[in-house]
Amino acid sequence: MQIRYANERGIPFLARSGGHGATEALQLAKDVIVVDLRDQNDVEVSGDGKSARIGGGASVKKVVNELWTAGKQTGNSNTIGSDPRTKMIFSHRYL
Repeated sequence: MQIRYANERGIPFLARSGGHGATEALQLAKDVIVVDLRDQNDVEVSGDGKSARIGGGASVKKVVNELWTAGKQTGNSNTIGSDPRTKMIFSHRYL
């Protein structure tokens, strides 16, 4: 809802997931709408274990723990990211 509002009015927005660096980014933000993603923190591993759906607000710790519980190994914390503009999650490592 907030992103649609911002896009319809040409207002820039900043996604906040609660990770490190958020404080600095928020301090630099001027005249923007902040979209808080912390409630979108679900991690769902598919039944076949070949993919996972990770919410934009999920912490790296939660992602690693959920994948580990599903019997998957993960790379370092720099291998998982998200783009709130497209609602896409990306990783350059396989689950």
